[in-house]
Amino acid sequence: MTFDIPTLSVAVLLVMFLSSLSLIAHWLANRATGGLGAVASGVLAFSLGNCFLFEYGAELALEGKLYNLLGQTLVLLGLLWVWLGIAEFWQIKQRRLVFFASLLVALAVVSLAYQAFGDGSSDERRISEALFASAVSLGVIFTLMRALGGRFGFYKGIIRRTTLGVGLTAVLFGGHALYGLYFAFMLAAGHQPLFGSLMAISQLEILAFVMLLALVIIIMTAERLQAELKIQEMMDPLTRALNRRAFMEVMKAVLARARRLAEPVSVVMVDIDKFKKVNLAHGRSVGDLALAEFSELVTDGRRSQDVFCRFGGEEFVLMLPGTAEEGADLVAARIKQRIETASITPNAIPIKLTISMGVVTARGDDLEVDGMLDMVDRRMHKAQKLQFQVIETAD
Repeated sequence: MTFDIPTLSVAVLLVMFLSSLSLIAHWLANRATGGLGAVASGVLAFSLGNCFLFEYGAELALEGKLYNLLGQTLVLLGLLWVWLGIAEFWQIKQRRLVFFASLLVALAVVSLAYQAFGDGSSDERRISEALFASAVSLGVIFTLMRALGGRFGFYKGIIRRTTLGVGLTAVLFGGHALYGLYFAFMLAAGHQPLFGSLMAISQLEILAFVMLLALVIIIMTAERLQAELKIQEMMDPLTRALNRRAFMEVMKAVLARARRLAEPVSVVMVDIDKFKKVNLAHGRSVGDLALAEFSELVTDGRRSQDVFCRFGGEEFVLMLPGTAEEGADLVAARIKQRIETASITPNAIPIKLTISMGVVTARGDDLEVDGMLDMVDRRMHKAQKLQFQVIETAD
């Protein structure tokens, strides 16, 4: 089976530029989402690079080592930008990643330049480009797995069908990396595939890679936006704490797990004393800012498994899985001291807050949502009746 290489090259480049335009349009429609601009720029650079590498025939061929080096550099830079764009998209700390990825691509460009202007053949340059491109593709897969918390989170997301876009993106880059290794091996060994030429098959692989990359990026973005909307539905927009409805669902799951594992669970309920006076004296906007600062103080130093909720108005609940009475009392005392000594200054207005708290710890059959919340609510109100700024625990 043979391919018309010039016609195939034109078709591949046309599809690549159309894919680039679709990603640019997708970025412009979702400019608030970080990383999409870098991905779109990367795919465009990748496409431009291949303009210098594809052959259209004798009358249109771009000959010369400089053109080839420029094309290979753009291809590798395009993959680099896609890699860093995906990392930015998933809000991964980039300083070390940028250094490593940039160093890898810089090493690739230096190696290709040395081969281009030294004694290296065109096949040797193609092999080097394929190997470095495979290394970058593997780096993208590592970044995707890191974004989801490692292999367990990666597999879990795919099984639950919440991160199919990430899975498809990883498969796509995995296939691109494997083909790069296959291409390098076949070219080094001087073999040709069973059908067509190696160069023609490479163009088809690039066509499929770019076209599918545009598709999976769009899918991944849609899943990300859907997940963010779901999170926003669960969160109180002012304090960034869980809202009451979401907290009740989470608490049911936490208590069910604690019963299975025979672990204690503690709940701390916090009420800001006489908070209405703050709104009356300074206005609701200042009161809202004070609540946001208060929430940050309460959650400072919180463990990842602890659950914080705005229960209503100026009432908050902190659930502490796996925490017994002594630990819960220490957490409550620490929160109380932090609030009493903090400087809360919304709009440069100094505000002094005090709190009353109730604490309850349950085990076994006592791990029941309504029972624990009723008990901690009674203890908090008892503390308020006795004297404000009190922590009420079990007798």
